[in-house]
Amino acid sequence: IDPHLASLLGLRVDELRSIDRDVIDILSLVGELPVEVLRGFAPGVDIVGLERQRMITAAARPGSITVGHPLLRDASSSMLAPIRRQELLGRLIDELAGATDTNLIRLGVVVAVQVGADVDPGSLRDAVGWGRSHGLWKQLIAVMERAWTQCPDPTTGLAYGEALYWTRQMEHAEKVLAEAQELCETTSDRIAVATARARTLDIGLGRADEADRLRESQLDGLDDSAQRLDVLSAQAEQWMFGGELDRILEVHAWAAERSLGDASTEFMAARYRLTQSSIGALGLSGRTAEMVDEYELHLALSRVHGSTHPLGREIVDPWWVACQLVVGNLEPVRGVLHERYAAALAIDDGLSRPLWALPRAIERWMACDLVAAEHFAREAMGVPVEVVSIRRMATNYLARILERSGRIEEAIVHARETAGDDYVGIVQWWSVGLEHLCLASGAEFIAPSDLALSEQRALAAISSSLASAQRVPAAFIAHDLVLAGRAALVVDTLEQLAGTVDAPAVRWIAVHARAVVDGGVASCGPLVEVCEKAYAAGCFGLAIVFAESALTIAVDARDAARADEIGALVERCRAESTGLPVVAAAQDLAARFGLSAREQEVAHAAIAGLTDQQIATELFISVRTVNAHLRSVYRKLGVAGRRELLLV
Repeated sequence: IDPHLASLLGLRVDELRSIDRDVIDILSLVGELPVEVLRGFAPGVDIVGLERQRMITAAARPGSITVGHPLLRDASSSMLAPIRRQELLGRLIDELAGATDTNLIRLGVVVAVQVGADVDPGSLRDAVGWGRSHGLWKQLIAVMERAWTQCPDPTTGLAYGEALYWTRQMEHAEKVLAEAQELCETTSDRIAVATARARTLDIGLGRADEADRLRESQLDGLDDSAQRLDVLSAQAEQWMFGGELDRILEVHAWAAERSLGDASTEFMAARYRLTQSSIGALGLSGRTAEMVDEYELHLALSRVHGSTHPLGREIVDPWWVACQLVVGNLEPVRGVLHERYAAALAIDDGLSRPLWALPRAIERWMACDLVAAEHFAREAMGVPVEVVSIRRMATNYLARILERSGRIEEAIVHARETAGDDYVGIVQWWSVGLEHLCLASGAEFIAPSDLALSEQRALAAISSSLASAQRVPAAFIAHDLVLAGRAALVVDTLEQLAGTVDAPAVRWIAVHARAVVDGGVASCGPLVEVCEKAYAAGCFGLAIVFAESALTIAVDARDAARADEIGALVERCRAESTGLPVVAAAQDLAARFGLSAREQEVAHAAIAGLTDQQIATELFISVRTVNAHLRSVYRKLGVAGRRELLLV
């Protein structure tokens, strides 16, 4: 360990007895161990003395010990020579041989696989099942590979194939799953393995035709309702990506009716799997109350069937949160969102953090916190290249954030990336509406024929969305046309939608469209009312749009008193948002004064009025780092502080 680093940490590693050093090294390898295991592994170890020197500390699990500092753990494990590593792990295997605690038995399996020792097949299968049920693909891929090699069957092949898929080894995953499919003897095994293989072919390898043939073949001659629902639930995951919500809702209705007469374990396990798609389909079709019921069913079934479909919660919770946000129900899910995003920060799997950054971007966009929204949208776009759906949804929201920030040219570029893209059908039409809004914003530079064609595409996008039951996206596309000055074309559609969906945001924008079409001071009252509702819900972006339209109507009617009253409402709404008037200015500053990317982010947030602590929280850096970046920004701009920065 570097002596300077050791002195900074207050460590005296070189002065440790060899037995104490053994403890530090083994904890660096396995994370934590119970005190009694450590005493057996290193008899005579001075645990109290090591704790006093801050070499070790109590772990989160009661009665267990871990390394006292993450830098010490990293340095110690990186310096372990291969022979010493094998010797330490071999001694630990001997110590764990008689363990009865389930966690220690699993640890023994993992360590045995690492050193190439023999492993009891039963313990190996248990460890694989536990790892699969918790989605620990990256951590236990070596164990799953050993299980597939030592005990090849559909279960071990499925686990290892999925581990390869989630660690982005697609060609190898398809090969393993194809071999596992040949070993299947039961229908349930065939469905599970074929489903994982179809997903690998489709999403991982881009061989959609093969995947579709594999999915269709599973339904041939399948009469058992539980097995049929299991296959349809797997296909519903693909329909969700394609935006075919109508097909998912048909399966949902069939399953709900069939469940009245079939409550078998197999059927309810398949019903649990269907919730992975039906929750998103119900939410985006505007059936929010039913979505709530479906989510409650999902939670209830997950207690029994969570291990059958281990990734259920990882898929359902983001859909549940995102749908609630889009329809205007921010408050019920804000706590869940922040909790899950915080948890995702601690998971080093390359997927969880960007996955949860997407609903955070939606939340901040709805709240008109454009600086933070852009940050989270770009973070969500950082998913692995194979996770196309998250990347494209994040691209769509980034385009909307940029449009609202006034960065129209950038918004058009990103909108066109997903407009008409049939891979993620949920955003393909929505992006068409946004593209038209952006073009209309720069109408003086657009040929009238091109603008008319764009408008026709947006109207067609509404029809296509409605045909596949995407009622909420259809409403937002229609609202894009309202904002583009074409409210008369869509007001009837919006009012019909408002009467058929359970989505507050859709009802609000229908009122907005009608007020824009009718005009007159009488329209101000309904607009102010929905503005207050959007404001109370935390949807400050919509609230600002409604209030500004009401102000325009009042000014046009020369009603000064009404205009003053609504003007105060506009300012109140703007006060709750960040980034509206200043994002473009911050971009100019960055280019003119040569700010780095991080300095630009900090300058964005500072100009928007965030405190140092808020900036640190949003950008996941320390307050000290924020201060350092701000000092650099001030120096480059030649200003003395925030007030002068804002003036510049």
